Amino acid sequence: QNKQAKDQTDAAISNQKRRRKNAHKRNILKERKWCMRVDVIDCGSLPEPAGLDAWSPFVRLTCDVGNDKVSDTKAIDRAGKSAVFNETIFVDIKESTALNVEVWSTTSTGESIVARGGFELDELRAKEEKEDRPEGH
Repeated sequence: QNKQAKDQTDAAISNQKRRRKNAHKRNILKERKWCMRVDVIDCGSLPEPAGLDAWSPFVRLTCDVGNDKVSDTKAIDRAGKSAVFNETIFVDIKESTALNVEVWSTTSTGESIVARGGFELDELRAKEEKEDRPEGH
């Protein structure tokens, strides 16, 4: 009977560990819900920047608030508008309300901005939350 009691205790402990592990996974997935994947392809649709003959573009992604990390693609040396990045950047947007997208160029004197734009994130969140709700709610 002692062996049977030990086996039952071991099984109960194993079940508890499995439940904790699964709960932990669910929490991690919930925390990572607002990690945005950004595919940076090229800059072919940009206008030619004034004053830059052979420019070496790169793309910079920043959040307005909640994430201080600056994410840059590699600069494509002297490629100008024909630069092709084909890079994927993951950005934590959990506490942010906007994602800023800027194209910069490296020059002999430093970096200069070529173009900027961005995305409001609240509309994306509202749409995703609505789609995640079970039917009838």
